[in-house]
Amino acid sequence: NPLKMNLKNDESVSVGHPCLTSDGKMLIFASDMKSSGGDKSFGGRDLWYVTYDKKSKLWDSIPKNMGSKYNTSGNELFPSIGKSGRFFFASSRSI
Repeated sequence: NPLKMNLKNDESVSVGHPCLTSDGKMLIFASDMKSSGGDKSFGGRDLWYVTYDKKSKLWDSIPKNMGSKYNTSGNELFPSIGKSGRFFFASSRSI
């Protein structure tokens, strides 16, 4: 059954491009939300995630930023996981 997830606490924040890991334990998404808790936001749109606890059958209520390994001062979008398990995403950051 579908379940509405409340990933943002402000209507001006955009959340999109969901990607579920193959084990169903992590939902990765792109958002322009600002830091919540101790997580730093790196640019316009960052990659964030929430995890699923199969025992309690609940998703985390506080998204976590994926950090500087994935996020830059640009926009990171379209997270996806390939058949081999490799993680892919698009970034507007120039190298």
